[in-house]
Amino acid sequence: MNIHFHSSVIIAKKFSTTVSFYRDVLRQTVSDDFGACVVFSCGLSVWQPAQEHAVARHIGQGSGGAARVELCFETDGFDEVATALRDCGVSFLHDVQTESWGQFTVRFFDPEQNIVEVGESIPCFVRRLVREGNSMEQVSQRTSVSLERVKEICEGEMTP
Repeated sequence: MNIHFHSSVIIAKKFSTTVSFYRDVLRQTVSDDFGACVVFSCGLSVWQPAQEHAVARHIGQGSGGAARVELCFETDGFDEVATALRDCGVSFLHDVQTESWGQFTVRFFDPEQNIVEVGESIPCFVRRLVREGNSMEQVSQRTSVSLERVKEICEGEMTP
């Protein structure tokens, strides 16, 4: 018997606000809308269980996991997204920072107070680090991306 990961689910008290946030602010595409459960094509779902459901009762007892969850997104347009987030007025955990491995990230809270991270995609920050004058070996060492993958990413940039 195989068990395969299906999706991450945000149990939302502010359902429509949370759906709008992921659809409109983070530009995720809805693949299915079941009324009280909206599924995005990225594998994330937002669900508002009926009040009598065991999950809703569990959350009502104060045992929700908002402070223990971080949802991670990556983008090739990091600067544009970071600006759009500021313009939307999200509540930031931190504004743009450079992680020790060289990736630009920003973290903020969704309407349910889950932590959301948006970072540069791996190809973007690998290419940026090379453009900044680091050798491919240095980039591999700093980022933990294999040297073979760093070369593949950088060679792809030079291909028309």
